[in-house]
Amino acid sequence: MPRGSSKAVHEKERKLISVIDLSDGSEGEIAEKVIAQLKVNGILRLRNHGVPAAAIANAFEVAKVFFSQTAEEKNAAISKDRARRGYSPLSSENFASLVGEQMKNDSVEKFRIGPNSVGDDEYYSTKMGRVHFSPNIWPRNVEGMQTVMETYYLAMEKFVFHLMGIIERGLKVERDYFRGKLFRHTSILGLNYFPP
Repeated sequence: MPRGSSKAVHEKERKLISVIDLSDGSEGEIAEKVIAQLKVNGILRLRNHGVPAAAIANAFEVAKVFFSQTAEEKNAAISKDRARRGYSPLSSENFASLVGEQMKNDSVEKFRIGPNSVGDDEYYSTKMGRVHFSPNIWPRNVEGMQTVMETYYLAMEKFVFHLMGIIERGLKVERDYFRGKLFRHTSILGLNYFPP
């Protein structure tokens, strides 16, 4: 393989990302490992993170079913809001444009969801609130997808709060320094499909 090829570069970068087992060591030791890895390149690979294997497997399974549908079936769940909930077809978005660059549109199909339930107070109901807390859009033809994805979203949300606690400990900042800022978050969970 030629030096500098994308596969060789990817493998070199992967070696810089050690796997951290979140069940191996005291809370303080784990926090130190996480912070040390984040200082290397800002990327973590984690094992024994507590996200149920079934939630992950079920999400992969519904993703396969969803992305194997016809374009017409997928387009029924197309995203029509600024928060980009639902389906985004192949080459319909351009990530580079978000950072001021001009590149070809992204060769990926996406399906995204946001928070499962939100309140009805002014925070959510204002014009800006409705932009960020648009309802999730669900496909008509993928049985159980909503339940599977909402379960996965909640599992990942719980994990992120746990990870923020580990980072707080590693940085020696007060408890809930980061977690307190995630209150009423608008996090998006995406399924990506890169066609061959």
